Amino acid sequence: LRMRGFDVVGIVLSHSDDSGKNWERIHAPSGPTHQHFLDLATNEALRCPEAGLPSVVETASVRIIEILASEAPDALVLNGFSLANWYLANAAERLGIPFFFSHHGFWFAEIPTPLPPAAQARLRVMEFGAFRAARKNVYLNAWSRERADEAYPGAKREDDVVIPLPYNPVFLKQGVSAMMANDR
Repeated sequence: LRMRGFDVVGIVLSHSDDSGKNWERIHAPSGPTHQHFLDLATNEALRCPEAGLPSVVETASVRIIEILASEAPDALVLNGFSLANWYLANAAERLGIPFFFSHHGFWFAEIPTPLPPAAQARLRVMEFGAFRAARKNVYLNAWSRERADEAYPGAKREDDVVIPLPYNPVFLKQGVSAMMANDR
């Protein structure tokens, strides 16, 4: 890609060093501990019983915006929807950077019911906002695009696309058991 004039930058949203700069001190019953700020925000996004975004999620968002602003990408391609990708999509939207989502599943179908109702609603709002703000949503098949359109009709766009993953027709015709029998 570089020979064609493209630079690709990956942003790892995890704790990759022990410098402490991305860690928060937490006082737990077992004594002080440290946790990465995105872990804290994720826990709050998933467990906070109150409506709206918890303040720690907004704090984490500001940090991701700072990182993305310093990289200044022309666009983002986000593979699948997750809280980490929501931070990137949120930052891109706030900075005016176009982003594209390749969808491999949907939170609206996967959000666990044991979560507090406010957390379930929050995750759906986050997913809907990302669907709506993406420059383009890419789906693996027409069925998944139809499910997304049904779940989030306000985010439906005619320019979203289906780009199916390649598959092996021999494998599909023979089936797994037939192929395994041929290997014996």
